[in-house]
Amino acid sequence: MAAPETFDWLRYALSVALVLGLLVLTLWGLRRSAAAGNAVLGQGDKMVVLDRLRLSPRQQLLRVRALDEEILLAVSPQEIRRVGGRPLSVGAEEEGASDA
Repeated sequence: MAAPETFDWLRYALSVALVLGLLVLTLWGLRRSAAAGNAVLGQGDKMVVLDRLRLSPRQQLLRVRALDEEILLAVSPQEIRRVGGRPLSVGAEEEGASDA
């Protein structure tokens, strides 16, 4: 029979391996679910962030193209507020594509 000290070390090593394995499995699941969520939202490029201006570490302005409209959003930890927007014409979309 194995010595008690060997059994304690083996039990400790298996416990650590189990915890690390569960951590890796959890992180893999979170990454997979986040990627699946982004794929659903990003189908067909219906929404694209065109520009980002950081006003402070927690506040920013975003220029977003969503469907057939360009929108200016003010983003802070408390809220997201639409500051302005304009519909895109066919000529504006082609002009923006040639700039990229």
